[in-house]
Amino acid sequence: MKNQELWQKILEFDFDQPWAEYGFSTRLADENYWTVDFTNKAILEYKKFMYLAATSEWMVSPSAIVDVVWHQHLIFTQSYQEFCSLIGKQIQHIPSTHNREDAIRFAKAKERTQQYYAEEFGDQPQVIWGYEDMFSSLRIAKAKYKLRSFIIVGILSMMLLAVPFYFLLKPLYLQIHNPYFVEGYLILSVILFGVLNVYSERRLRSITDKFDPDSFIYHLHPYEVIYLKDESSQKVVHAAMNELVLSLAVSFNPDMSYHEIHPELAQTELQKQVMEVIKHQKTKFYHEAFRQLIRKPLIRKYGYCMSAFVKYFNKSKDFQQVFILNFCIIAIWFLLGFTRIVTGIMREKMVVQIFIVTILFAVAAGFYLKRLTRKVSKKTIPDIYRKLNTPANQKTATWEWQYCYGSDAALSPLLVASVVYVDQKHAGSFDGGSTCGTSGGSCGSSCSSCGGCGN
Repeated sequence: MKNQELWQKILEFDFDQPWAEYGFSTRLADENYWTVDFTNKAILEYKKFMYLAATSEWMVSPSAIVDVVWHQHLIFTQSYQEFCSLIGKQIQHIPSTHNREDAIRFAKAKERTQQYYAEEFGDQPQVIWGYEDMFSSLRIAKAKYKLRSFIIVGILSMMLLAVPFYFLLKPLYLQIHNPYFVEGYLILSVILFGVLNVYSERRLRSITDKFDPDSFIYHLHPYEVIYLKDESSQKVVHAAMNELVLSLAVSFNPDMSYHEIHPELAQTELQKQVMEVIKHQKTKFYHEAFRQLIRKPLIRKYGYCMSAFVKYFNKSKDFQQVFILNFCIIAIWFLLGFTRIVTGIMREKMVVQIFIVTILFAVAAGFYLKRLTRKVSKKTIPDIYRKLNTPANQKTATWEWQYCYGSDAALSPLLVASVVYVDQKHAGSFDGGSTCGTSGGSCGSSCSSCGGCGN
């Protein structure tokens, strides 16, 4: 390395100092729906990029993801000025004007940056330098149409097909007596859901197998997997409090009030956040702190990125193919029951039994399709980590992973009573989900809009 001393200073520079509830890394992850690991990697690559800018005599160009970090750092003006003073050069951010001269200049800068990076750090990690955003590493194409639009069209199509189905199936239905039809329809409905469920699980796993091996999805924090499984930040808050209990920063009395509080023992950003809430709450019970903690950015970020992932996945072409196949088969099966009802009514026969069975099937179909949209988060991805965390893997020894797949038994005994009380009191009261509508960065910048830096 050309300047090892400078690189060490850059590596040690903390963008989150002084500590704040909505500091640099938390804001970066929150606004771009990035995971904890991906945020850390992006910051590290930004530091490498700034080292290249500081030690080179020509313009260097960031990747789209590095550029997002750069934009964020520019907003923290004091930190950015201190950083530039540290590296001994004021690094200017030069946006592209989209003219031909800029395009040529930035293309050359990108090529030189790649060469210089290889000399100083080796190969560029493609998850940061090879994709436009974090979700691109999933390698799944976006569907042309919204799933909601297909469902509306599908329901309308069922209504139109009801007439031809009636005339097509009437001769057959006249030969089948009602008790046998109802029993057969009910049994085959159960088998149908079972077969579709097995097929869907295999198809979803085949889709995830296409993800880049270095994709963020294979480097999730235990709390992110916890959120995926439960679709709630409730267990994430419990885990955060458990960190403080295990580090002896907090202890509880038998009546679930705090026994001792030692703020100086809080080490991580998350622990400091929890401790800040504890110090300033009026009462001395965890369930009161819980109501504040579940809305804090450091807790919320674990859910935001995972909610964004589920939405991104469900909008993909691959997933919609799975959903559409399930929907079409279920719709045809529903029409078989509906046609039987119409046939009975036209012949003035009793249709109460088949009517009830068909309605039950329709309700079950609605729950099944809704569950299908959450299967990747509740089963597919958690199953990947369950296999990764085998007894031969050291991760299994950590209480976080045990809590993720186990129960409250993984928590400290001192906290269990408070957790049970909170879960009973606040069951279903909080939704840690995200209302995010995008899957990329908040500024949406890329190398096409920001060519590089001048120095």
